[in-house]
Amino acid sequence: MIAAAAEILDEEGIAGLSVRAIADRAKTSTIGVYSHFGGKKGVLNALYISGFEQLGASVEDVRRENTGASHERILLAIDAYLEFEARKPRLYALMFDAQGDRFQPDPEATRAARAAFVKLVAVFLAARPDWSRVHAARIAFESWALVHGLVMLRTHQTLKQSPAAWQRTVRSAARNYLFGAMNDRINRPK
Repeated sequence: MIAAAAEILDEEGIAGLSVRAIADRAKTSTIGVYSHFGGKKGVLNALYISGFEQLGASVEDVRRENTGASHERILLAIDAYLEFEARKPRLYALMFDAQGDRFQPDPEATRAARAAFVKLVAVFLAARPDWSRVHAARIAFESWALVHGLVMLRTHQTLKQSPAAWQRTVRSAARNYLFGAMNDRINRPK
């Protein structure tokens, strides 16, 4: 059912997700969807959790597989984030775009989002072992916010660039921010 819901989300967005459409695609009954998920909100929570698990796994792969310069490791994690958004823009929108009254994640889904963020913090700590966890979390959060802001500008057609130019813009902004964060004596942990 989740695979069916993910396909519908990819094709039609949240507006196309209905219990009936999910049941039809999964070749089950609407009762099955209600029994497993309690309805559309439960399906959205499951998709949200799945999205953050996938994003967290991508970031974790970067942490495990790369031992290059500290800022390059972080930029690779940012690339993983951008690749996730490019591959799954509608899932990304469910996870990060303001949904208003249409969807608010439940506590379990929110924990999945936090777990993905913890994996990003681990990349920053691996890159800068001299940073405290609190400091790394702050810089990771600010970096995530910077990249997400740029993604939203592109999504909402404010930034109109080719995909390659856009990725260069994001990497340049992230690199500039990280250079400041890594070299700012005021921000360094004591």
